[in-house]
Amino acid sequence: MENVVTETQITLCNETPYFLGSCFYYLTRSDPKQKLFVTVGFDYVQNEMILDKDREFKSTFHPSKAYQIYKSLPFEHASNCPCYQMNINSELYSFVPSQRYVKLACCALIMDSKNRLLLTRRTKHLATFPCCWVGPGGRLDKGESLEECVLRESEEEVGIRLDKKSRQNGDIEYSYGGIECEFKPFMVYESVYPTQLDLGFPKSQNLILFYFLRLGIENTRVKVKIQENEVDKAIWISLSSLKAVIEGKIETSDLGCFSVNSAGYPVTDFIPKDHLEGVYPNNIKEGIGEGHLRAIRCFLSSEFMT
Repeated sequence: MENVVTETQITLCNETPYFLGSCFYYLTRSDPKQKLFVTVGFDYVQNEMILDKDREFKSTFHPSKAYQIYKSLPFEHASNCPCYQMNINSELYSFVPSQRYVKLACCALIMDSKNRLLLTRRTKHLATFPCCWVGPGGRLDKGESLEECVLRESEEEVGIRLDKKSRQNGDIEYSYGGIECEFKPFMVYESVYPTQLDLGFPKSQNLILFYFLRLGIENTRVKVKIQENEVDKAIWISLSSLKAVIEGKIETSDLGCFSVNSAGYPVTDFIPKDHLEGVYPNNIKEGIGEGHLRAIRCFLSSEFMT
């Protein structure tokens, strides 16, 4: 199967995708002054994702009923995306794509019923984004759908497993602790590591679909089990506190939060604000990953908060 780029579409498959270094944001954006929205199509049979920069899905590839389609999602990338800089200034860079590929991934912003967001810190020994604060997420396995990926990663990394059942109209209902959850995708992000060209040419590149998952219960009833080989700390923090941090309006040196204890339940705690301040990597080489920061900002300004 060949990669396909047309005027409005990008086809990306984990089997034969674009080589690392191709900036999808650059390839899909036509007007740099307008916010970019895309429609995502995912073919279960071909294990293939298509980005369409039209808001309506117009793909003619592999016509089947096996498509998962999400319309009109905002598409963002890092403000200093290395791949974008290389693509628009190709004459300045001699980067030769390796055999590494752009991969598909999913991430979740998990929130309890009291608007507290679950954040985890990646362990310092990881090859990419060490000590970065993120939500659970990871790359698609072969034969997996986008939703299956984000649900699997949420269970593996933080121990949150959703139950699902089919409604009479064919839709899927997700629940946790017997209470229905709100679960839907809301943003696409192109992630590149290292995050800046002065730190070296890209070693890893992922196209990430961000999901919003609101549990119908408080965090005191949620048992979190972190994946210790990838995560060394987990906290629940209120959206209002996180918003103040992002906007630089926190005057105290510490933030009130709920740390997850060894039993998996939240305990009242404080965290130094510089652990979450700024874009990763900040002055102490922590901070929230830029993709997650953009997802949080997108979330704060979206329909979810109404």
